[in-house]
Amino acid sequence: MENIYIKILEVQKSEQKAVLCTVVETKGSAPLKPGAKMIIYEDKSSFGTVGGGTLENNTFEDAPIVFETGRPQLFQYELPHKDGMGCGGAVKVFIEPIMKKKKLYIFGAGHVGKALVGIAAGLDFDITVIDGRENIFDTWDSAAANLINKYHDDVLPGISFGEDTYIVIINYSHALDREIIIDSINKPFAYIGMMGSSRKIEGFKKHLEKINVAGELIDRIDMPIGIDIYAESATEIAVSIAASMIEAKNKALASKG
Repeated sequence: MENIYIKILEVQKSEQKAVLCTVVETKGSAPLKPGAKMIIYEDKSSFGTVGGGTLENNTFEDAPIVFETGRPQLFQYELPHKDGMGCGGAVKVFIEPIMKKKKLYIFGAGHVGKALVGIAAGLDFDITVIDGRENIFDTWDSAAANLINKYHDDVLPGISFGEDTYIVIINYSHALDREIIIDSINKPFAYIGMMGSSRKIEGFKKHLEKINVAGELIDRIDMPIGIDIYAESATEIAVSIAASMIEAKNKALASKG
C-alpha cells in the first residue's frame, strides 16, 4: 500500500490529473476490505485496485463525474451474484480528486521567511525560498523547502505561474521587492504579497499607476502583507501572512461554488 502514496505524491507534483478511489464500506461478501485504493488517471490508466470485475468497471464509469466537477463523491455499488465476486454484497467507494500542492515562492530568507516555512509546511504547500545572499541558508533545514541561493532575476523566468501560485515578497531590500512585483504582476497567480511600511506602500502604488498597471491588479497585491493582528515577532508576522494566504485560497474555492 505504500506505493500508492508515492504515486499520489507524484500526481500532486505533476501536471497529471487523477482521482483517488477508496473502498470505505462493505456489506456482505466483497472482494476487498475497506481501505483498498486505486488511482484513476485522466487518460484512463490506473494504479492499484478496488477489487476488479464489475465493481472496478463501475468505478471507472463514475470517475469522469469527479474529473468534471472537481468535487469528491460517494458511490454505492451492488455486487451481482453472477459476478463471481462473492454473494451479492454491496460496496461504497469514495472518489476524490487528487489535489495539487499549492506552490509557494518566498523571496527573502530572513527571520520571517524562515518562520513562514515552518507554518506553510503544515498547510500542504510545495515551498521554495529564494535569496541570493551568501551563506544565507547555512542554518536552514533543506528538507523543509527548496532553497535557491540566487537572486530573483535569475529565478523568476523559470517559475511557472498559475492559479496555484503564491508569491510572498519579504526581502531585505524594498527595491528588490518592487522589481519582483513588477515582473510578476501581469502573470496568473493565486496570491501575491509584499512587506513594507504604509508610506513605502503608498509610494509604490503611485509608481505602479504611473507605469500603467491596472487598478484591479494593484488591488490584488496584499501590501502591507498579512492580516492585521498587531504582529510584532517574526513568527507572529509569519502567522499573519499564512492567514492571508489561507483567506485567498478559501475565497477562490468559494467563488467556484
